[in-house]
Amino acid sequence: MKAIRPYILGIALVAISAILTIIADQTSWFADWYNQAIYQLFVTNTGRLMGAIPLPVFELLLYFLIILIIIWLTRLIIFMIGYIRKKDLRRGNGTHIRKHIKCGIIRLWNIVCILIFLFVIHCGINYQRTSFASIYGFGRDSYTIDELTTVAMRLADEVNSRSMQVERDSNGVMVFYTSNSQPVIDAMHRLSERYPSLHGYYPSPKAVLFPFILSVQQVSGIFVPFTIEAYFNGAMVGYTIPFTMAHELAHVRGFMSEDEANFIAFLACIHSDQVELQYSGYLMGFVYVINELNRYDRSQAQYIMSMLREYVRMDLAANREFWARYDGPIAEMQDRVNDVFLQAQGVEGGILSYNKVVDLILSYYMR
Repeated sequence: MKAIRPYILGIALVAISAILTIIADQTSWFADWYNQAIYQLFVTNTGRLMGAIPLPVFELLLYFLIILIIIWLTRLIIFMIGYIRKKDLRRGNGTHIRKHIKCGIIRLWNIVCILIFLFVIHCGINYQRTSFASIYGFGRDSYTIDELTTVAMRLADEVNSRSMQVERDSNGVMVFYTSNSQPVIDAMHRLSERYPSLHGYYPSPKAVLFPFILSVQQVSGIFVPFTIEAYFNGAMVGYTIPFTMAHELAHVRGFMSEDEANFIAFLACIHSDQVELQYSGYLMGFVYVINELNRYDRSQAQYIMSMLREYVRMDLAANREFWARYDGPIAEMQDRVNDVFLQAQGVEGGILSYNKVVDLILSYYMR
């Protein structure tokens, strides 16, 4: 019993996490009740506290943890080298090394268990809640090529009409000032008037300190459930940033499905009163729809692409060039990991669920 005493906290947290996960998975009401009665308190309190800090808290804590592990390993190596040189291990000095290793393992165990617990109560249970599409009647079992074409052309018109109204740099690419996330928060509040499930507190999305780390993983943003923070890759092309911010805020609200987060981001942006957000939403939505159309009717997709104004093409080209610079084995590995993670959470199709936003966008326009 004495041997496991240091591990009791971690064992208890993992056990509670497992019980909550099983209950959420096996009942139809628990996740919905939990989201409204419990999770929203975490967002309002923890999210507000973390949101008051302008820097990405979890990212800094992660770097701090890595530094501590490096220091711990360095000290361990120094101890071992010192004892080996003195040839003093047989006289009991090796006990110090064993204590050092045991202490490190216990601390790491507790940290991992705390993170598992925070993930479950801040995120995991929400994977089992009633979907946004089910609440508000979105989604289609099938659609025709004509419907895809109609929506693609409509989105192209919306994009073209706003392409001249957004600020652009000397290369003609849209500029979005990442330091000001308030318009995106306002857009989420504005959308919540139509869809009350989105009502609540939203922390300010934060740009990661080292966007290269996300870029090589081909990741545009991330919701950090441990601290309830929404991160985005500030190095991306401007038009993608407002949409990404809104996507991560949809996760903050407890809608964990990637296709629904994309759809909510699309709705938030196009219903915003800011033209930059409207352009971002329509263009991101257009890309999803035109890619789907291209699978079934390439000539029609190419024709619609030819209708885009030069500024729109500049934005799309800049985005392709940005991600091409970071494409490689790390990105492929990240895709596999993300696919496994999403399927483990019960998301059908894994990373392919990102593209299911087309179903929702078509249902929005065709309902």
